[in-house]
Amino acid sequence: MKSPLKKYVHYSGQRLLDNNPKAKYYVIIGERSNGKTYWALEYALREYKETKKQFAYVRRWDVDVKASELNQLFEGHIKNRVVERLFAHDPNRWNSIIYKTGHFYLRHIDDDPKLTVVADHPIGHVFSISAGEHKKSYSYGEVTTVIFDEFLTRTSYLPNEPVLFQNLLSTIIRLRDDVRVFMLGNTVNKWCPYFAVMGLTHVKEQKQGTIDTYHYGDSELEVAVEYCESSQTKGGKASDVYFAFDNPQLAMVKDGSWEVAEYPKLRTEYRASDIIATFYVEFAGDTLKGIVVANRTGAFVFIKRANITIRDDEGKRKAIIADDIIYVDKHSADYRELLGVTHQPDKLSRTLLSFMGQNRFYYSDNDVGEIWRNYVMWSDNLNIRNA
Repeated sequence: MKSPLKKYVHYSGQRLLDNNPKAKYYVIIGERSNGKTYWALEYALREYKETKKQFAYVRRWDVDVKASELNQLFEGHIKNRVVERLFAHDPNRWNSIIYKTGHFYLRHIDDDPKLTVVADHPIGHVFSISAGEHKKSYSYGEVTTVIFDEFLTRTSYLPNEPVLFQNLLSTIIRLRDDVRVFMLGNTVNKWCPYFAVMGLTHVKEQKQGTIDTYHYGDSELEVAVEYCESSQTKGGKASDVYFAFDNPQLAMVKDGSWEVAEYPKLRTEYRASDIIATFYVEFAGDTLKGIVVANRTGAFVFIKRANITIRDDEGKRKAIIADDIIYVDKHSADYRELLGVTHQPDKLSRTLLSFMGQNRFYYSDNDVGEIWRNYVMWSDNLNIRNA
């Protein structure tokens, strides 16, 4: 006998809007396929219906905005007759949406192909951050909703991506203050450059189902961050049965927990006399300590969280770490502070890269492994000229 399908209630951002009506940015993070994008696109449609204001749909890479995929973006809204209901009283009775050459248009599809009509003016525009430079000369004064979809990734961000995104927003917003920016992400990586740049200091500890609000000095800037409630509180999704394996990385799919890989832990002991080098890593608000060990079992690197504060209140390194190398994510005039481990020619950096290639790295816990992995990935994509 088949088990009954679970009725899953998809995400709604109405609580987020009601709690933070004056926010400029709405950051929405949660499990995959919980309805974040669907809701944001429906919000954009409702805004267009009520105000005739347009939206901008943003992705990271140019390859993410292929026509074949964008023509499917509103498929659910069309199938569920959301478009038809919203524009039932419009003289054209729009019931569909079509994507053409960088823009979305309302469309009325009729049984008689001759009566199929496409609107003259777009309701939305498409952007990729990687190609944002090509849009600078255009005007988007009718856009009041920006949807940056899948802003979190486990693979790679563009070099200096948060600044590139801000430049794209500047192109869209110009001199106005009436634009709402929605940043949507699956919980695939909590060491994200946007969190550091935007000062979202509590995201890594934020509890599911909560909304945090950030303010910035005397400015009117407000950022609202919602960590979506887990679908498990509503009985879960019918598809959860396919992801019930004992693998922590699958928790993101099922309940929205942060995706964290399993990293090798240190299974052997070492003495102080076995340590041949130490170094530190400062990345996205976290500080790690690395130890290079050589003993009779071989040589390896062990990384853990730093158990001391390595800088004073003015940001200067403390004497306690003497001449240790610090791998940083911001420019420094100190020759002992290196920007990106994969860009450095010194002996320690070359040793670390060699040990990584030989799988001779160990970590105190999985979060530490994630921080180091993200730092190396950030370093790989670092453009020294634009950092």
